[in-house]
Amino acid sequence: MANPGTESSSAKYVTATTTLPAGSCLLGFFCSTSTSGTLVITDGATAMSGTIALTAGTFYPFPMQFAGTGTFTIAGTTGVTLFWS
Repeated sequence: MANPGTESSSAKYVTATTTLPAGSCLLGFFCSTSTSGTLVITDGATAMSGTIALTAGTFYPFPMQFAGTGTFTIAGTTGVTLFWS
């Protein structure tokens, strides 16, 4: 991991499936709204999480660095802010 101890980040608000570039370091994500919202995180073709049932008003720490493209597959109605560097 090139950057595991950072506490500064970029933020990206999403409501649909999105990606982060290879080499990005995910710090975590905040779910601001959710109606049966779920999230699955993959690194390239490798699943990094199971299906995460999202709860509004919750921060989920998920520190990791993506070797490939980081994909966040969102289902249901939800708003998530990704924090990454």
